[in-house]
Amino acid sequence: MHHVSSGARRRGAGVSHPRARREEDGRARTSARALSGRGLAPLRVRAEDRRRGDRRERRGLHAHRSQSALRDDRCRTRAERREALASSRARPGSAVSDALDTLRALHAEIDRKASRLAERHADRLECGRGCAGCCLDGLTVRAVEAERIRSAHGTLLREDQPGPEGACAFLNGEGACRIYADRPAVCRSQGLPLRVLFENDEGDIEERRDICPLNEVEGEPLDALEEDACWLVGPFELRLEAIDEAFAEEEAPRVALRSLFESR
Repeated sequence: MHHVSSGARRRGAGVSHPRARREEDGRARTSARALSGRGLAPLRVRAEDRRRGDRRERRGLHAHRSQSALRDDRCRTRAERREALASSRARPGSAVSDALDTLRALHAEIDRKASRLAERHADRLECGRGCAGCCLDGLTVRAVEAERIRSAHGTLLREDQPGPEGACAFLNGEGACRIYADRPAVCRSQGLPLRVLFENDEGDIEERRDICPLNEVEGEPLDALEEDACWLVGPFELRLEAIDEAFAEEEAPRVALRSLFESR
């Protein structure tokens, strides 16, 4: 993935005013929590990793996880998954239905914003049916998104097989998504120019930008794009977190997409 850091710009006069600094700090905390929700290490930790000489390839800001994190997910006990599933299904039907309705509305809002950005960057985006470069194996989602998939695709989960390991379990033989209409939030903004605010080790607010390598050849350089031409990581993730907390009534473990087949 292509990374562009614009920390110097963030440390300029535009952030020196106390009110502006508080606003930037708030957005940075929002982005940091959102990264955690996507299964990513906070960017401050990444800076420390680099100082220790950790040069392992990072493939993006969306949902790319380390192999150790993937192993940890796969080692999550079946009993733990069954307990979380039983808890969600024990909820009153109206509560589950309300949570799923709220989730669908959020997904639709994400789609509208992502669609506008995709139109804006149409000349550079290579994304399309069958392009599965972002559809990695080991992705995890929140419990409420897992429930949306279960409720809409029960037959698929019961009667079909997961795709081969190494790519998302829900890809078919042509590389197309079998649950596209009900795919998780993280899948709905893939390929767009991303923008993340974070606090560096000196306490300054910096910005990092990223995009899929397939989409960085054409178009303006990332650091030349206006802020509103990028997808800001953070706000939608926090709204999803709130929906999930209301759905589960307590903190629930994230659910590996491949495990939805295993829990049939």
